[in-house]
Amino acid sequence: MEELIYTPGIFDQNSLAAAKQVILTVPRDIADEFWQRATFATSKLILEAVRPTRDDVLLDFGCGIGRLAKELIGHTGCRIVGVDMSAAMRRYAIGYVASDRFSVMSSEEFSQLAAKGTRVFSGAYSVLVLQHVLEPQLELRRIAATCKVEAPLFVYNAVSRCVPSNKGWVNDGQDVGRLTSEIFDFLRQFEVPRDMLLYPNQGPLPGEIEGQWFRLFRNKSVVT
Repeated sequence: MEELIYTPGIFDQNSLAAAKQVILTVPRDIADEFWQRATFATSKLILEAVRPTRDDVLLDFGCGIGRLAKELIGHTGCRIVGVDMSAAMRRYAIGYVASDRFSVMSSEEFSQLAAKGTRVFSGAYSVLVLQHVLEPQLELRRIAATCKVEAPLFVYNAVSRCVPSNKGWVNDGQDVGRLTSEIFDFLRQFEVPRDMLLYPNQGPLPGEIEGQWFRLFRNKSVVT
């Protein structure tokens, strides 16, 4: 039997348009519209949940091209540090956000920061990312180690894992919601905004709402 190999290179796209498509995999005929709707709806939830101010420094874990960072900085003037394993995404993000309130960090740099135990972030969010990482528990612990005590963490994630591999997208069975609740204090769950549906005027498609969750957590005083 062929060994399962983690292959995150799919996120290293060679154009901004291709990067957008892999970030939100939706039918091409609604891609631009859904990008705008989803970005607005998700940033609105983050603003409600995390409540950033200009004095805050937020962690955008899995920032992609910085679509949410751009919105949040525009609304609040907060500082945001984006972390992404893809060098291509990080390059696109700098140009897309185009703000001196935004910077990026590689996964290796983030790992080193977490190892130091320096709590620099006053809040964090991760949107459609933890479903893809190889070791979600490890990454969640790194987020906890770099966020201040009681800092809010907003997570938007798919119910099922979708891990890029040499065998395509696979579900390895890990429960990201449970793992997050073990490391952070769960505060509340949000309803799926109508604008997050592919075709909001027609109502949800079968399984669409059940396939994703939006939850707010709070960092504990001790990383477990």
